[in-house]
Parts: sequence; structure tokens; C-alpha cells
Amino acid sequence: MKESEKPYFKYVADVLSGRIVTGSLIRKACERFDSLLDRYDFRADKVDGVIRLFSFLRHFKGRHSGKPFILEPWQAWIVASIYGFYRDDGTRLVNTAYIEVARKNGKTALAAGIGLNALINDDEDGAEVYFAANSRDQVKISAWPLCSSFSKSFDPKGKYLKVFRDTVKYDRKQSWMKVLAADSTKLDGPNPSTFILDEYHAAKTNSLKAVLESGQGMRENPLELIITTAGFDKGGPCYDLRSTAIDILDGSKEDDSFFMAIYGLDVEDDWQDPSCWAKANPNIGVTVRESYLKKEILKAVNTPSDEV
Repeated sequence: MKESEKPYFKYVADVLSGRIVTGSLIRKACERFDSLLDRYDFRADKVDGVIRLFSFLRHFKGRHSGKPFILEPWQAWIVASIYGFYRDDGTRLVNTAYIEVARKNGKTALAAGIGLNALINDDEDGAEVYFAANSRDQVKISAWPLCSSFSKSFDPKGKYLKVFRDTVKYDRKQSWMKVLAADSTKLDGPNPSTFILDEYHAAKTNSLKAVLESGQGMRENPLELIITTAGFDKGGPCYDLRSTAIDILDGSKEDDSFFMAIYGLDVEDDWQDPSCWAKANPNIGVTVRESYLKKEILKAVNTPSDEV
């Protein structure tokens, strides 16, 4: 496959040409991706290895149940943005990634796959991967079923991956992935190689994020991945992080180690206009049905309290 035909490069080209409808923040992120190509080494082999791992995973819910997890172009671009760029000293450029996208677009599944990659495919002995949600209930309902099922689909006989109640162990490299609730009472001596915070918009403080960050100091290629839907609390830590991400996209701040993908409508858009819906829903037609969005829009029009 030619470089220009790889899905992540094609996605950037299609966004910038207008063939794919996105909001202004995604266009800016794609422009930034192109600019980083001129300044850093890009390792397509590393990116393609992560994408290949996803193809061994199997969906286990809904109409995609049993089918392999084939990344959509926008997801492949996120993977390429995180895993593709390297500094002169051979370390990975991106250490922080912020992904904001509407519900039903498969963000937690994408994050679970990235977590599994960090466990077994990231050249990291003694990897510690944390998948944190805001509550124990969220862990049980959302994060853990994905981590567990993906691990079992990748290694159905349990030859390499041992799946326990809240942990997946990869003994070959003395590594493990653990799900964690932000309301847990203790977190002893974390040394995460990768940690993932799900639905960060609901976090009241950044205390868990700070603890996990402080434990990454000795890791060569640490990664923190924050995934969330849009929130309402402009006084919370998620809004602060989002604001920093937008400042970087606008050029008022600089941090090449920070990747951001913020899918949403632009200020001037009419949320009732179907032509705008793809801006917040890049998986429309895949995991998000247009009929579902139409139903939700109708509910909001008929019941003003549902509009928000």
C-alpha cells in the first residue's frame, strides 16, 4: 500500500479537502498533523502494528458482535497521531491525548484497544496499564467488559493473557492492565506506562490524574489518554484541559507532546441540521444510526428540557 493510501493519511487529506465533514477543531488538528510530519520522524510501521492488533479483537455487542474491530479512518488517524511521531532520541513524541466525541461513537472501545496494545504490543517490560472510570458502576458497565472481552478475543485459550476480576495479566513481560474507579479508597504506588481516563468531563478534581501522572516519571514512552463526551462544568478539570488543547490548536500555546481530537459542532452550526451531525459523530452510519439522532433531535425539539 502506498503511503498516501494508508487510512490515516487519507483521512487527513479528505478532512483538509472537505470530502469529510468535520468541525473546525478537527481541521486544525489535521493541519497540525501535517506540520508535525515536517518536523518529526514518522514511523508508519509502529502505527500499522497497532492497527493490525485491533483487527484481532472482536466486538461482542449489537449488530457488530463477533466481527473484527476494523478501525474507521478517523480512529486510525487518532492511532497514527499517538503512535506515529518520534523524537531524535527515539522516544515517542505524544505523551498526552485528549479525545472528545459524542456518545455511541465507540470511544471507550477504542480506548480499551489502546490499553490492550499498551499491555502487549508497546515494547514495555513490566507495563502497568490503568483504565480508570469515575465510579465503580461505570467500571463494571463500560470499561471492564470491553477490556475483558477484547483480551479473551485476542487470546481465546488464555495462553498469554490471564483475565481476572479486575485485572488482565501478561506474565510473559511481567505486565498487567487494571481497571480502576476514581472513587477507590486507595491506590498504592502506581507506576503506569499508560493510563486511560474515561468520561473525564464528570471528574470533580484532577487528583487521580495527578497521582497517575506522578508515577510515570521513569517510563520511556508514557501515555495518558483522556476520553470523554462534552460536559457542562466549566469549572472542572476537563474544561481546563480542553481549553489548553484549543489554545494549542489556535497557536497561542505550544506543546507537540499533546494530541487532541475534539469532535463537535461549530458555534455557528444549527444542531437540528442533519448535515452538521457528522461533526460530532464521526462514526455516523457505523455505530451511530442517523435514525437514532433524528429521534433524539425530535425529542429535544418537543421537550425543551432535553435540548441540552
